[in-house]
Amino acid sequence: MPAFIERDAVGLRRDLGNALAIADQKKTAFTSMLPKGVAPTNTLTEWPVDQYPAPDVTGAVDEAPVQDFENINNSAAILSGRVQIKQRSFRLSRHADRTMDQAGVGRKKAFAKAAAKALIMVKRDIETICLGDGDSVAGSGTVGTRTRGIFSWANTAAQTDLPVPAGFRVPANSASTTTIANFIDDTVMNILQSIFDQTGAAEMQLCWMVGSTLRKKISRLTAYSLDVASFNQVRNFNQDATSEKITYKVSVLDTDFGRVIVKPSSFINAGGDPTSAASRRMGIIIPMVEEAARLRFAWDPIVEQMPMDGGGPRALAEAAFVLEVGNPLWLGQVQPSA
Repeated sequence: MPAFIERDAVGLRRDLGNALAIADQKKTAFTSMLPKGVAPTNTLTEWPVDQYPAPDVTGAVDEAPVQDFENINNSAAILSGRVQIKQRSFRLSRHADRTMDQAGVGRKKAFAKAAAKALIMVKRDIETICLGDGDSVAGSGTVGTRTRGIFSWANTAAQTDLPVPAGFRVPANSASTTTIANFIDDTVMNILQSIFDQTGAAEMQLCWMVGSTLRKKISRLTAYSLDVASFNQVRNFNQDATSEKITYKVSVLDTDFGRVIVKPSSFINAGGDPTSAASRRMGIIIPMVEEAARLRFAWDPIVEQMPMDGGGPRALAEAAFVLEVGNPLWLGQVQPSA
């Protein structure tokens, strides 16, 4: 018997939901955490650093006149940074702007959606730059100025551009290239001890930004017993067995040399690629004090609409910023060789 069947119908309207799901939910934790300094007044920023000399235990002769004098400020130096512009430009056609009704966006809302997304993209770009190992670069007519990433600030050797003076570079003991396979508790403690030897602050709060591979390794340090030769495949459970739950998470390390907050990040990168295996093994330790590091914006992330050229609206999302490290001696880094 003939019948009208739904699957044969012509002109069916699409059942297209308005929920637009974006799987990537990475947060810009590092730059959100950093103190924000005053706006720079030049594209080359500079600030002084100093340190105390080694203590002197020599006694003074009671009746002797003072003949020897010290240059108290002979250890002072200047650090420098460069202001970088980061931008994302976009445009829409006239119909996309004035006519289109897109699922998950709405009618005539495509420009607002694009502007909001471009702002987030700029913030993620800044996070990636700051959590990278790129050195600063002086701008030219063809090359944009670049600011120095935190891993470049933590180099034990001199940088190419505006190098950190030798007396203020991260000491070798504050940096580890130990492979992930051989990464143990003492690897962490040696770095923290070195930071303490520089700062003398044992109760300092520190933040440890880590890639996903290093994050997993840190949590597993508490799950296995350590043999003289290697890790035994023996798990330790420091929790109530009746809870019916196994916890593999270490977010705080309370140590002899300070309290360390472990924060995973998907923006840590070597060579600008946060997805590489090397990037996911990296980690940077930074004290949670205002003087340790700061982010200064010449102008905050903003969307500026550009003049129409007849093809539809155009706009630019951009920000200008510099990452400054108050004193690199406070830093510690992990960059496993494999």
